[in-house]
Amino acid sequence: MKKKLFMSVLAMGVVALARFTKKPIFYFSICLLLLSCSNNSSKTELCDINISGYEDNTMDFASLASKVDTLYFYVGKEFASVSMIKNIYMTDSLLYVSDFNNCISLFDIGSGKLLKQLVNIGHASNEYLGIEAIAEMNDTVYILDSNSRKVLEYDKNLNYLDKVSLSFVPWDFEVTEDGFLFSKMDVAKDDNRFIHTDKKGTILNADVAASPIGQELFLCKSLIRHNNDYYLHELMSNDIYRWKEGKMSKSYTVHFPNINENEANGKQSLFIKDYFVTTKHFICSFMYDHKQNYCIYFKEDGTIKTGSFDINSGRPFSPIFQKGDSLIGIYSTDDIKSLPNWKPQIDDCALTLFI
Repeated sequence: MKKKLFMSVLAMGVVALARFTKKPIFYFSICLLLLSCSNNSSKTELCDINISGYEDNTMDFASLASKVDTLYFYVGKEFASVSMIKNIYMTDSLLYVSDFNNCISLFDIGSGKLLKQLVNIGHASNEYLGIEAIAEMNDTVYILDSNSRKVLEYDKNLNYLDKVSLSFVPWDFEVTEDGFLFSKMDVAKDDNRFIHTDKKGTILNADVAASPIGQELFLCKSLIRHNNDYYLHELMSNDIYRWKEGKMSKSYTVHFPNINENEANGKQSLFIKDYFVTTKHFICSFMYDHKQNYCIYFKEDGTIKTGSFDINSGRPFSPIFQKGDSLIGIYSTDDIKSLPNWKPQIDDCALTLFI
């Protein structure tokens, strides 16, 4: 059997979900978790965030959640099973899932049915060698293929339209109104990390000096699109940049005064791992004491919550992807079975997705 996955999603908005009662051969279970927050509009983003008090602090996920709902998706016998998930992308009506077999599965959110699967591996113009990321704008779906240095374009039903060839090796990307924003993988000394191109892949601008990083760190997503703003993170740094209408500016700087400014104690310096920017919150994760810790920054009043989440208190929290104000993460069902206070019904499914 394929390795089972569990995906948890933190959403900061109200979403109506349909319920399905039939037992699926394969399903995603999606739960909506709402962070409580003020109804007042958020204040201007602050640049400096001092993170402290996380060393011995454990946060209870239940204290952040106010609602949970469930939505099921089905895989019929005529389709291949979905292996370990690599990327997902959600629109208002469709869910795109790519796995480590380089298969893209298209689900209808309203009915829960799997509509189409695409496996098109090769060197031709309409083929790909590997799927690094998925993005969408105006009903056009974009697939990033780093190995082939190109972006493939599809309509919303995964019918091939065109390709965009690139002169550099991309690592991550987002689509803009006039083109694309890329993280560049093949950086040399004094190179810039982030590349802005037009729709044909012609480089328009490059920004943010790249730091030398290990290949293993490419697992982190560096670009996030939230409404009309784009956020970029240069790995091995604690700076988050905002790109809007061709202009780059530093938006957030995170400080770890207890560790980064005192390395005499032998502790490794801390850096942002994953980050998310929503309407009312800035959330980032970092590794400390062999645990993934989080900082939740409230834009409304500048307060923060920091620490790791108690996996024995309820649902786990491990977001990796973002769509609007929804945060989406992957969690192994083998680990879920070890949680003493949470026993979801996963025995007959190949994979479970919680939002």
